Parts: sequence; structure tokens; C-alpha cells
Amino acid sequence: MALEALDQIADPTAHRFEGGAAVAGGEVAMLFLAVAKPALPCDIGPGVVIALLGLDSSPVEAETDPHPAGLAPRCHHGVETSRFDEVVGPLNKHRSSCLIGLYTRLRRMTGEGPTMISPTIYHGGPILTADDHESMAEAVLVDDGRIVAVGTLDAVTSAAPPGATRFDLAGATMTPGLIDPHGHFPASGIMALCEVDLSPPLLGTCRGFDDVFERLSDKAAKTPKGEWVQGRMLDHTSMPEGRFPTREELDRITTDHPLWVCHISGHAAAANSAALAYLGVDRDTPDPRGGRYGRHGTTGDLDGLVEGMTAMGEVGDGEFEVTNERFKAGFAHAAAEYLAHGVTLAQNA
Repeated sequence: MALEALDQIADPTAHRFEGGAAVAGGEVAMLFLAVAKPALPCDIGPGVVIALLGLDSSPVEAETDPHPAGLAPRCHHGVETSRFDEVVGPLNKHRSSCLIGLYTRLRRMTGEGPTMISPTIYHGGPILTADDHESMAEAVLVDDGRIVAVGTLDAVTSAAPPGATRFDLAGATMTPGLIDPHGHFPASGIMALCEVDLSPPLLGTCRGFDDVFERLSDKAAKTPKGEWVQGRMLDHTSMPEGRFPTREELDRITTDHPLWVCHISGHAAAANSAALAYLGVDRDTPDPRGGRYGRHGTTGDLDGLVEGMTAMGEVGDGEFEVTNERFKAGFAHAAAEYLAHGVTLAQNA
């Protein structure tokens, strides 16, 4: 679900967090997703609530402030988001290739500061802390992008400043942000903005070659002559044709652009004549070790199939044709997409 879709289903008065980090006692605060039950009071909306809570991690910074009675043993006294890099550095020693606080880093990259909100107490639903004891809290206090207190509702209320907003989860469960253990962030954002999504059901809606060719043709019509047209996520096993598109079929879509249709695995593709020419491949080119070029059985002419990373060459690199501008735009799109699904830690495997 896109971030725009969340805005449409959320109550207009709901608080929206757009970044923030907090550190205390070896815990880093991440964006959290509270998944609402189907039937909810109209005053909190039927969809989701974005809130902040903590995740266990390797120790980064310890706080020695005494915890008020009733608060969770490891209370979340935070650090400002301007110190986020101090958090990320130590964590990367223990979580390789991770991107933490996606939207916070995005806003810093684009020169925007975090959006601060008034002190808010979240309560009225199970709050999973994901600590060593899998304990549950009654309430969470968030102030200026920091988690200030986690524990019983009475204790959290006592720790809150006068006039703090109270947000009733109405039975919704507030859970820790999800961790993507093996992904390719921000590839989904780059694909959405710069390439053609050919994902089959249930991932997408591309059901056969008619859909494939229509989408590629639309992209080619909007792309300046000579620039690449790239389709991603093709799965021939999910289509009635049961095969890759041929060079001849792709040439009928365009001969003015190199056209590249990558398999969902990322380890094979179909190419038109212009893309094969870019690779320097013709009918006399031998198959590389660990790869092969598809050929017509009777003539030996190339049929457009390029299989294996050694055969795909630089075009098979996920960063092919990704400029700094495209990367930043794709990063922003992917960050919003990930956070909309509650994913708060991602990496590029």
C-alpha cells in the first residue's frame, strides 16, 4: 500500500511521523506500524496508525536516568535525529548492509528536517515491545520524535507533560517495525519511477504477453529515442505463453530503443536487437562460461534470450542506467513504500 493510500484511509486528525530516532539502554527507536482491527470507531479511522517504539540492538548509548515507577525497565530516552549517523555507524558493525531509519535518512538527503509533533500518549491496545522478555506495554509516550516512556498507562501519563495528546488505539496492536532480512532496497522505487513493472499476480497484474507488450509499448512511446526501455519482474512460468518474449517480438515494439526485459530472478532477460548490439553479441558470439545466449534451433540466429550474469554483463547490474537523480527519487519512493507496509529496516543484499 502506498503512503498516499494510507493518507486517504487515515483520520484527518491522526498524527503522522516522518522520521526520528531514539537511543537508550541498547535500543534504537524505529517507525512502527499499528495494524487496526477491521471495525474501529470513526474517530480514529479504519486503517493504520504510525507510531514510534523501540527495537533491541547492540548497545549504542546507555542512559542512567532513573526510571519512574511503572515504566519499562529500559525506558526510551532519545537522542535527536541530527545525531542519527552516530547510531547507524555502530549498528552497521552488527547488521551488515542495513539501512536504518529510511525516511529520516531520506529527509536529510533532500535537505528537509524531521517533522516534530506534540507529546502524544498511545494506549488502548496491545503494545509489543520485542524486548528480551517479549513483554507488552499499556502505553507509549512520544515527544518531539522521541520515545520518552513505555510502560503502564498510569506511569506513562505521569511522565507526560500537561496537555499531552491521548491517542486511543481502540484495540489495535502496535508492533515493532518489520525487518527485511534479504532485499534489494531501493530497487522497487527505481522500478516504479523509471522502469516497467511486469510483475505477475499476486505481486502485480501482468497476466500475459498482451499486458507485457502493451506496457513496454507505452513506456517506449514516452521515452526519448536512443534511451533504454527496461521491464522488470517478468515471470514466464506464470503466463500462459510459458516462455520469454523473442527478439523479433521485442523489435516489433521498438527498434528506436534498446529494450531489456528482465526475469523476476534477475538472472535472465530478453533483449531486442538494439540491446543485443549494445552487448556486442551476434550469432557468432560464443556463450560465456556460466551463461548462454538463446538461439533459434534451425538457423542459429539469436532469439533474444540472455541467460546468466556473465551473459548479461553490465546491463544485468541493478545500477545500470541509474543516475544520482534517479537513485534519490527511487530512494524516496521506496522509503515511503516500505514504511507504508511497516518495514523499518531494509538492506540491499
